[in-house]
Amino acid sequence: MLCTASEPFDDPAFLFEIKWDGVRALLFVDAPGSIRIHNRRGTRIEDRYPDLVSAARALPAGIVLDGEIIVTDEDGAPCFPRVLEREQGRRGLALERLVRERPACFVAFDVLYADYAPELDHPLEARRQRLDALPIGDAGQAMLVSAGIVGEGMRYFTDVTARGLEGVVAKRLSSRYLPGKRSEDWRKIKATFTRACVVIGWLASGQARNDLKSLLVATDFEDGLGLRYVGKVGTGMSTGVRDELLARLRELASDTPLVACDERGAHFVEPEIYVAVRYFELSENGRLRGPVLESLL
Repeated sequence: MLCTASEPFDDPAFLFEIKWDGVRALLFVDAPGSIRIHNRRGTRIEDRYPDLVSAARALPAGIVLDGEIIVTDEDGAPCFPRVLEREQGRRGLALERLVRERPACFVAFDVLYADYAPELDHPLEARRQRLDALPIGDAGQAMLVSAGIVGEGMRYFTDVTARGLEGVVAKRLSSRYLPGKRSEDWRKIKATFTRACVVIGWLASGQARNDLKSLLVATDFEDGLGLRYVGKVGTGMSTGVRDELLARLRELASDTPLVACDERGAHFVEPEIYVAVRYFELSENGRLRGPVLESLL
């Protein structure tokens, strides 16, 4: 089941949970000790997560759980680049090292089958009661149930994002589970930030009418590291804005970037164009995640 986008809100008809920054997955316990894990594309991925398979053996047979596979950083917060490392793991010594250095956790937030019987038509509130009754705590640190609160979505969103987490998912307590469907019964509420950035260059798209693919931007996070390149911004620009920017960018052409930038095919410019960029967070390699052009400054 998929979410629609939303702004923060309060509603006693909704459960509000953390939006976990990981890999969405379904976990099947087909028989005692027989575990399957499928990602959103339906691909079986349990061979990448032997630690989760081992933990899931504590669960009763005949259940299917919906959840998120996460890997945390040193502060205990979900770290998407680290779970991507685990996604590359296969059999052998390299996987054994990943399991040691990047232990995974399956965060369960719904139960779709229990005792081999479907729970899909039951309301979320009843499914959550089923989930809470499962011995997931017996699986140790590799499995947990996603906690949440009812009603107070605004406060919960503020608390969650203040901890540096991605956001909140709001779920209607009376909702059925609709596999593969995007419904307003489930709503994702993601934290965003906006920063002033300077344009240091651009990338061409190769299209005849509009050759601007993305802007290359830099900013200073007041962390003592100074101005540095933080990534490409390719969305949020109308055709008119792209045309306006492209004309100015060509006039400001420069042989060298204002700050170090190793983007292949980059056209560098004098730092005279400033923009407001909205983004979700800063990645481990210092790039803006999900950047969108808000406005020209």
